[in-house]
Amino acid sequence: MTEISEEYLPESQPRFMVYLTEYKADDGRISIPLVFVYYCPNQCNPKFASMYASTKTRFVNALSVLKIFDIRDLEQLTTEW
Repeated sequence: MTEISEEYLPESQPRFMVYLTEYKADDGRISIPLVFVYYCPNQCNPKFASMYASTKTRFVNALSVLKIFDIRDLEQLTTEW
């Protein structure tokens, strides 16, 4: 995740990220859910934050995403969710 955060996530602009990740359940089943991450840093321009926030729900619904994460700091972007 560090490579993603350093290259594609500016510290002053929000971003949407969508990716597939492998998840292994306690009973051994493996699933590959579609994960949606909304990144909106604290020092983000309010105009951009509002624009992204207002389209987030439509984007999530269009993709039928079940796992959604909102993060404000790059340190929150880990695989430990």
